[in-house]
Amino acid sequence: MILVATKSNILSYKEKQETQTPKPEMSTKTAVKPAEMNTKHREQRAKDVFVIPLSRIRIEEDFNKRTDDSYGDIDALADSIQAMGQIQHGFGHANADGTWTLTAGHRRFAALLKIAKRTKQEQTMKLMKTDDKEVVTRLLIQYTENVKHPTNDFDKALIIGGLINGGLKQKDIVTRLGIPQPVVSNLVKLLKTPEVVQQAMRNKEISTGTVSKLLKTMKDDQEGLAQEVESAKAAAKAEGKTKATDRHSKAAGTRTPQTIMKQLVAKYQPKVEAEEELSDAETFALAFCQKLLTKPSDQALTNFLRNYGKK
Repeated sequence: MILVATKSNILSYKEKQETQTPKPEMSTKTAVKPAEMNTKHREQRAKDVFVIPLSRIRIEEDFNKRTDDSYGDIDALADSIQAMGQIQHGFGHANADGTWTLTAGHRRFAALLKIAKRTKQEQTMKLMKTDDKEVVTRLLIQYTENVKHPTNDFDKALIIGGLINGGLKQKDIVTRLGIPQPVVSNLVKLLKTPEVVQQAMRNKEISTGTVSKLLKTMKDDQEGLAQEVESAKAAAKAEGKTKATDRHSKAAGTRTPQTIMKQLVAKYQPKVEAEEELSDAETFALAFCQKLLTKPSDQALTNFLRNYGKK
């Protein structure tokens, strides 16, 4: 039987649909005006990744542990994003007023702001939504994201300090982040130095590696440490340098893991170049030390160890 689409048939069908489809309940609360109403952009979603206008993204004061000068070349990053688009998303959580709070991706946010200034057009940022708003969880995400990009040990130490203040013990941090206990302990020690020393590390007036070496030789002499850092800064400045390193301080003669690795590479590398045969242990030691001296991320080092035996 063929049904003819008459006006009465259409009305009957619409009435049937309305009785079968429950209407959403209207909230008695006053609706908060969405933040996106102030911009031509709208929130878009692709699985758990959202595209958010920059005007709706909030930066929580003092949450990002990267110091300003450890952001790297933001202009180059902006050029890359402008040419290729934002390849890697950031992390953030949605707020009740329609804004988002950034957890990780502050370099990308800074680069997008530069693009907005260049083009005089509002930009959007891709964010992975994190439902957990707890500070500890957010700091764990920030640490994991930051180690993918060049950063200094003091930035890492600030995150570790935030995790400890949030209630985690060092052994918990080791487990959650998958980093060695000695690394965590050394980062914590940087936060126990005098304020003048921390300020010097924050301003990149002295390397964190140099401070770590001085801590080993000066033990609990905090006043002496502060004086040595000031002396190292002065020595560097006298040479026209902005950052003090080992050779500007008493750390120059300290035998450290890094100097040991450099000595090992200097010992075995000429043999390889001369095509002399090395034992398996020597070959691994050489490759491992060379990798460590490049200051790889935790993930890169894990991948190296996992794949080395497969060669």
